[in-house]
Amino acid sequence: MKTNFRIRNAAGGFALIVLMMMSSLRLLFPLKAAAADEPAQQRQTILTALCGGQSMQQWLDGELTAGAGKGPSEWYVFALALSGEQLDFSQYRAALEAYLDKGGISGATAKQRCALALIAASGTVPARCETLLAESYGKQGIMSRVFGLHLINDGVPSAVSPAQAAGEILAEQCADGGWSVRGDFGDPDVTAMTLQALAPYRAQKSVADAVTRGLEYLSKKQLDNGGFSSFGNENPESAAQVWIALNALQISPLTDARFVKNGHTLYDAVSLFDRGDGQYAHLKDGAANAAATMQVFLALTSQQAAESGRRLYLFRDAVPEWGESPQQTTASEPRITEKITTASSAVTRRTEPASTSAREAVTHDSTQTVTAQTDPQTGGTSARTDITQTETNAQRTESRSETTVTQNTPRTEPVTAAAVSAPDGDPPADGSFAYRIPLTAAIWGVFLVIGIILWLKKRRSIKTYLTLAALFALLTAGIWLLNFRTPQQYYQAQSRSGGGRVTMEIRCDVILGMSGSEKFPADGVILPETEFAISEGENALTLLYDAVRANKLQIEVDGVSGDVVETAYVRGIASLYEFDFGELSGWTYKVNGERPAVGCGAFTLHDGDKVVWEYTVNL
Repeated sequence: MKTNFRIRNAAGGFALIVLMMMSSLRLLFPLKAAAADEPAQQRQTILTALCGGQSMQQWLDGELTAGAGKGPSEWYVFALALSGEQLDFSQYRAALEAYLDKGGISGATAKQRCALALIAASGTVPARCETLLAESYGKQGIMSRVFGLHLINDGVPSAVSPAQAAGEILAEQCADGGWSVRGDFGDPDVTAMTLQALAPYRAQKSVADAVTRGLEYLSKKQLDNGGFSSFGNENPESAAQVWIALNALQISPLTDARFVKNGHTLYDAVSLFDRGDGQYAHLKDGAANAAATMQVFLALTSQQAAESGRRLYLFRDAVPEWGESPQQTTASEPRITEKITTASSAVTRRTEPASTSAREAVTHDSTQTVTAQTDPQTGGTSARTDITQTETNAQRTESRSETTVTQNTPRTEPVTAAAVSAPDGDPPADGSFAYRIPLTAAIWGVFLVIGIILWLKKRRSIKTYLTLAALFALLTAGIWLLNFRTPQQYYQAQSRSGGGRVTMEIRCDVILGMSGSEKFPADGVILPETEFAISEGENALTLLYDAVRANKLQIEVDGVSGDVVETAYVRGIASLYEFDFGELSGWTYKVNGERPAVGCGAFTLHDGDKVVWEYTVNL
């Protein structure tokens, strides 16, 4: 009996120890159920900060209504409508209608954003949405097709069927499985937003195949910490868009093995940018950013809504129908890549024609023959010159029918420009700072003369001489530390060697015809394709500095601290800034047709690289 008693006591003690160990582990490693509550709690933290002590209704009737039509308000209205909160949107809706009556919105995606907000705020499909869709669909590249499809999904009447719109979007899928605004390589943000629009039709085989490739692309692009990088910088907005896409596709964003890297989820990734008090930064260790906060809030709201079967952009419990695809698409076509070659140079540009006609003649000031090739898979056309050909995804087929297009664009030969030195670097080899030695000698000559005069006047105090010496020493330091240059010297090109030669151009074609674009070049070319000499190991940011200085262009860059340039972010070039043409507008760069995964300050150039800086309205 005594032995049994001891055994029972030992067993009880062992069980108690195991229980205590499990409790300790529970504190160290919270169970998934507890972790799942964190996004909901964080969403409430952001919402509390946004409301600023007011109720949601007061916030809606105040700040959001005052900003109706201008961008941020619409995204928050989407979130509030999706959350299922019982709110009165009438004041906001009236303010948005009044803003639209003024006719101040010219951008295609801006019109579509406002149309979606009207639906979200109305609970119906206002007649105005049909007009806004007709005026905007396909007018601003892939994003105007994506948001156009969202409107079609919500039941807005359109001459374009869902099948047709989806087909046009599928035709723009890149070889790597992603989608992008421009270029032959995918971008995580654009890919995620495209999948959001295609999600209602994932039962269709063509869509399902494209979605599978898109998800594979996103999974490969996901970083080890669970996040995503877009336009060269890791940011929470990219992770948020992927999060929304997965919810739209009814895929668990926080548990699906394809999107959990090294144990890190999308929520872990966006948390790296949390600045506390419900605010998020665009860059790590950066300041709080309104756009980053807004997109994280949308992602958290989509997570909450997904639990009850609701999806972002599908308002009024809309049930999209596939419909029939017309035999021939006439609204738009896949992008065309044209490489126009002159005797001594090549200029690459992208166009988005409004027709799928295989034969058309375009006449400008000078003539060059380009062959348009009809792709049997997509019905679109590609283009090449009879001198050199740019191969795209849609051109990789042996069976082609060819017709001739006359492409006439006045072009000048690329300008050849040697790179110039940075303003605070070492003295240039051209002797621009040769003034330093004679000027120093002159200053100390003056000091000697003054000293002699004081001595002769019997003002021989040591304190006086020390003060005078300190003053002249300060002047000498200024001469050697500051780089004084004339405008001619500042803009003078300096030769470089060891790294080869690269070309660069700066463009803003996308804003042509938009309100405010008249201040910029009529052809959208800020800097034509120009050749530069580079030093070995030179980065793309230094090249940009060289180019804008050599061509007397304005530039503003954030994220540079001393020698640390890897986090550089270009805000403005030639007085064209981010957000000037919408909340998604800004500068991005490509090298050899591909957007690098790192910022321009961290990208090392090589001989023969072709760099293109372009302004986009769909960052």
